[in-house]
Parts: sequence; C-alpha cells; structure tokens
Amino acid sequence: MNCLILILFLLGAQLPAQAGNQVGNGGDAIVCGEKVFLLDYYEAKANDKIQIQLEKGKDHFEIAGKTVDRLEQHNPQLHKQYRRVLEKIGSRLRFIDNANFRDVKDSFELTIPKGCKLEQLAIQRDEGGLRLIHISKSLWEKLSKEHQAGLLLHEIVYEHFLFLGETDSVKARKFNSFVSAKDFKTLPKEKYQKFVRSLKMPIY
Repeated sequence: MNCLILILFLLGAQLPAQAGNQVGNGGDAIVCGEKVFLLDYYEAKANDKIQIQLEKGKDHFEIAGKTVDRLEQHNPQLHKQYRRVLEKIGSRLRFIDNANFRDVKDSFELTIPKGCKLEQLAIQRDEGGLRLIHISKSLWEKLSKEHQAGLLLHEIVYEHFLFLGETDSVKARKFNSFVSAKDFKTLPKEKYQKFVRSLKMPIY
C-alpha cells in the first residue's frame, strides 16, 4: 500500500483539496537586509541545533541531486522517485520579477531573528493541469546555491507530504533539513526509521 501511495503521487495524481491544491502553497524565506535564507535551514540551525551541509556541486540542480542521493542507503524507493521528480522540476519553475506574493499561512514558524522578516519565496499551484512552482526572482537571486538547492528539495518533499494529507509545511521542512544535515550520511538506519515514523511518514 505504501508503494502504491508513492507511485500515485509521482504520477501526478490530484492532491487533496484541503492540502492547498486550489489556493496554492510553497516555501518561505528569512530576509535579513540583503541576506536571504531558506526558512527550513534557518530554523533547523536556530531551533534544533542541526548543522546543514549539502553536497557540493556546480549549481543548485547538481547540489540538490547529490543531496537527494543520500536517501538511497536508507530508502532506495523514495530516493528513486524523488530523483525522478527532481529531473523534471526545471520545466515547472516560473521566476517572477518584482514578485509580491501573498503569504500562504502554512509555515507555523516558531520564531524569526530580530530585525528580519518572513517572506513568501515560492508558491505551488495547478495551472492548466500542470503543477507550477512560482518563485520570487529577487529573493531567489539572493539565496546561496545551497539554499537554492534546498528550495528545490523543499518543493519535492512538500508536494509529497501534501499528497499524504498534510495541510502545512512543518513536517516537510523537518524532513528536508534532516536529509540536508551534515551527519545524515553516517546516520544509522534505525535512527532514520525512527525519525520517519515520528513524522508519520510511510517507509517505502
């Protein structure tokens, strides 16, 4: 049954309406002056003391791909399917100049740094049968390559959790940061499975 759920998700089956399919959903950024950070990675470091360290690569696609490859040792089926989505995600990206996205209230963040603000970085929504990812070009260009890669990973993971019935991005951000952590590659399989179960995420 778990594999069937994953296959349906990756075949583009309709996301539940309550998951934001009609109103859109997406990723957030922490903006501190001219510096911009992916919310996932900021809160992982600030709140959970997780050291984020993605794989190295020449651009955000290569970094994201190599980081997704970390999943292969613990969850080969999920790794294969996330890789498949990543390979096609470029055609779904739409960079918007002078974007002033409305806030999608799905992040439920605990805190942001003093003097900084939370801004909507990306919004997913269905358009003409294709699930597009609209991204603020000005914010995107201020992200590091690693945080650009992190946004791609966020969108893939978030879409998966939405299909599983989640209505916010909290668990998706946690899983994205978990896989992006420096110590993930040396993580025992038992700890991986324990964390996944804590998110009530199927183990494929």
